[in-house]
Amino acid sequence: MKKQTKLFFLLIIVLSFASCFEKATESEARIILEKHLEQRYGEPFYVGRMGRRSSRNDREWFEANILPLRHMNTPKERDRYYWSTGTARIVKKWYGEGLSPGDIYMAVRLNEDANDYFRPKLKEIFGDMVLPVLDINVHIVKGNGNFLETVEFASREGTTREQKGQGEGAGFDITGGIYIWGRIDDLEEKEVYREKIFEFIQYMISEKMFTHVNLAFYILDERSLAPRFDREIGPELVRAREKIETADEFIAYRRVEMGRLDEDYDEMTENEKLKEINKFNKGWLVDTSGGKINLNNYSVIYHKALLSTKTIENDFRLREYKKLDYVQLEEVKLFNTMKTDYREYRIEEIYNNTWDGE
Repeated sequence: MKKQTKLFFLLIIVLSFASCFEKATESEARIILEKHLEQRYGEPFYVGRMGRRSSRNDREWFEANILPLRHMNTPKERDRYYWSTGTARIVKKWYGEGLSPGDIYMAVRLNEDANDYFRPKLKEIFGDMVLPVLDINVHIVKGNGNFLETVEFASREGTTREQKGQGEGAGFDITGGIYIWGRIDDLEEKEVYREKIFEFIQYMISEKMFTHVNLAFYILDERSLAPRFDREIGPELVRAREKIETADEFIAYRRVEMGRLDEDYDEMTENEKLKEINKFNKGWLVDTSGGKINLNNYSVIYHKALLSTKTIENDFRLREYKKLDYVQLEEVKLFNTMKTDYREYRIEEIYNNTWDGE
């Protein structure tokens, strides 16, 4: 009897310890992540489908896409620019698995604040019809996502590393795109945009924010804001793009088709135009380089500190851009989008600054 009693208590102890070593569950990870996000950002978050992940060094964690709850059922819900990642790291302990929450949503806040920081100067130079979609790459985000505090801190850290011989650079990269709705129909209008881009570059230099820049300026046909573009002209251009064999043919065809929108565009109010711009999906703009079909010209601006990257080495349009500081207007070039898209781009046309189409 005593032997049976001992076995019974031993079984209870074994089962108790076994229960302690149960794996952490998805529901537990979701609860702890939701609590962490609300405490950190002061608002509730939507936590999407969660899965358990692992790495080669035996680290494990739960991971899910996250978005502030206030963005749900709005256009931002469908825009990946506003989404981020939340995690619940699995911590192995003697009694089982614990969970440690974390996230990288602060990077989204930093990008939004950077857009707000540069927007006034961009509007001063290019007018109201401009949309910055920036991506700031930095190791440490300061001031709860404050752009100015973050880059000032990163600059100090970069200077310190450079002085110690631990590397060079500002400690942050400003990448992404500036989307501008306007019109380029001749060489004179092209020159106006070159000068405006150069003016913005000089502003960045004066603000000591041009040390690490990989920035594209996209000039989109303003008439594409007319409602009939999405319904009729845009789809027709996409179909034509698949059939027409040369850039010159497509450029001529597009000029005629876009001309059909002149009256539609002229009838739009300024508020209607801005409303259309603000409806754009930023993630889509990034993925499609502005849409391409309605994109006239673009300029890719790299600081010399980034010119050794594979991005430059592998881009046939930029291999010659080895020593540019963008301190002269001549160093700002506008590329013809369709020429590039059709692989008919001639690099000498850039340097001769000749006009090769719309």
